[in-house]
Amino acid sequence: MHLPRRDFLRSTAALAVTLPVLRSLGAGEPDNSATPGLLFDPSDIPRIRRNLEHPRLATVRAKLADVDHAERLHFIRHESDLRNRVR
Repeated sequence: MHLPRRDFLRSTAALAVTLPVLRSLGAGEPDNSATPGLLFDPSDIPRIRRNLEHPRLATVRAKLADVDHAERLHFIRHESDLRNRVR
């Protein structure tokens, strides 16, 4: 199944909106002494899961639970074409 760019952006926008909320919940400043991962370090996973339990992030939690990972993975591996920016 084809995942339109607009749907992809809409689904990732919810995660981007949560960043200021996470800061206000006491996520603090990142520790720059460790070697960073691509998006986050594995040691950050417990903190991320703990922050997602906050009631303000109920809609984000619902969106994350309702994702069809097999469909997204199929799109990334087989249907996406980075050379065609119109599609």
